[in-house]
Amino acid sequence: MHLGGGTPTFLDLEQLTRLWEMFREHFAPLPDAELAIEVNPVFTTVEQIALLRRFGFNRISMGVQDFDPAVQQAIHREQTFEQTSSLVAAARKLGFSGINLDLIYGLPLQRESSWEDTLRQVLAIRPDRLAVYSFAFLPNLRPHQRKLPAERPRGIAKLKLFRAAYNTLLAAGYRPIGMDHFALPDDELSLAQASGKLSRNFQGYTVKAASEVVAFGTTSISDLQGAYTQTTKSIARYYESVDAGRFATERGLRLTPDDQRRRGLITQLMCHFAVDLGSDGREYFRAELEDLRRLQDAGLLELNGVGLKLTPLGRVFVRNVAMVFDAHLRRQQADGARKFSMTV
Repeated sequence: MHLGGGTPTFLDLEQLTRLWEMFREHFAPLPDAELAIEVNPVFTTVEQIALLRRFGFNRISMGVQDFDPAVQQAIHREQTFEQTSSLVAAARKLGFSGINLDLIYGLPLQRESSWEDTLRQVLAIRPDRLAVYSFAFLPNLRPHQRKLPAERPRGIAKLKLFRAAYNTLLAAGYRPIGMDHFALPDDELSLAQASGKLSRNFQGYTVKAASEVVAFGTTSISDLQGAYTQTTKSIARYYESVDAGRFATERGLRLTPDDQRRRGLITQLMCHFAVDLGSDGREYFRAELEDLRRLQDAGLLELNGVGLKLTPLGRVFVRNVAMVFDAHLRRQQADGARKFSMTV
């Protein structure tokens, strides 16, 4: 179970209890279930996470983005190092494991020197896991981003921020986990990757792959019976549907056999940095192999027949390699459309 992101602790203790009781009316978590919660350290109390721990929650993730006050003010998310470190310490004392912090590079006003300060502060907290995301600037889809300062690192400057995080975290003993994640060697994510059991879904990397994902709440995406469905983004329409006893589903996409095959390849590549295209791979992925050969020439991967393995450099750019297998993205690029964030 994944409860997030970021907003569940807007609920008070009584509301959290009611939410959990309603969940338990319909679902029975196994004794070894992974129950994860996303929280914002600014307004999350120790009493709230203690209550969640009593319910059985055992994983916790906290957004940080950047500790530089100038960057925080620019993105309207002011959060101190002390608030974050004290909540992490409380979570550890309560028995949470797999504690994760989220960082974002490419934000307005970010500089190499201040980013390095943020990384040093993060290492002082030493979470079990870290997610280091690229800032997605999509003002057409997210109108609030139009109000952000125009000054932000791009291109090589943005890549330097990621390289600083990558090198700093590896030097501190973290292991790279697939795309933009890092974990300590004894964390479950590291152990799952080493044993070939790591998987990935809409919530990120997981050691407990689920065949179905049931999602609740506005904007949520379910993965059920070979189809994706998304709940409406409008709170008003959501309440209108639920009050009328209807699903608040806004749209759905049924996956074709080709979609499912490509999803499997992309997941394998993002989790284990290697993939086998199958006995018919030379013909089935003829166009993709042409692109992959160019990426091989760039030093990102090694091709061996229908086998593909990323180089150390390619692991940093795993998303770029995985995009080769996205047929929908290829069609959009051919049409000159762009609906998704760019890679570094």
